[in-house]
Amino acid sequence: MQIQLAIFPVLTGLALIPRLHAQAWEKPIEKWTEVEARCVLAKSPWAKRVSEMTVRWESAAPVVHARRITNSIPFEEDGGGVYRISIAGFRFDPGKANASLQYCGREPVIMSVAHESRDRDGTLLVVFEFPKKEPVRDPGVFRLLPFGLRIRRNEFHFAAGAGASEIRLTFDLRDMVFLGELAL
Repeated sequence: MQIQLAIFPVLTGLALIPRLHAQAWEKPIEKWTEVEARCVLAKSPWAKRVSEMTVRWESAAPVVHARRITNSIPFEEDGGGVYRISIAGFRFDPGKANASLQYCGREPVIMSVAHESRDRDGTLLVVFEFPKKEPVRDPGVFRLLPFGLRIRRNEFHFAAGAGASEIRLTFDLRDMVFLGELAL
């Protein structure tokens, strides 16, 4: 078994963390197995578990390709001018749902539409669509501030709910790189 070292920047220096294998999204799509594709759909930078449900960035290229490999494509492939985020296993009326997507502390973008869909295995999905409003910076950008240089987190904050139920989580763009490109 070959051990790879991944280098992650830390404010005080560099930390070396051993990794036993490459992640599926670090390989060309044609080399993905169905198991790796299911991993992209269930637990990856584009799919996060929240209690008993998965929140997934459906419009991201790795998710689109993983759905194609697993024959579970419930949406048209091209999101066009929208980001599409789904919540699996969370029941609420899409007509009463509200959701927002906030990029790097800017004004939140309110969903344009929410609808229900079913995954290949019958799992209920509530799908939110957000218009793409402004360009997104490459991950890991440094920003000058009046008090010196600091690392600016490059992330999207997602919030969705209906009534008393609410979900909040963060997608870190530094992790959402697919074949050398930011994939949203």
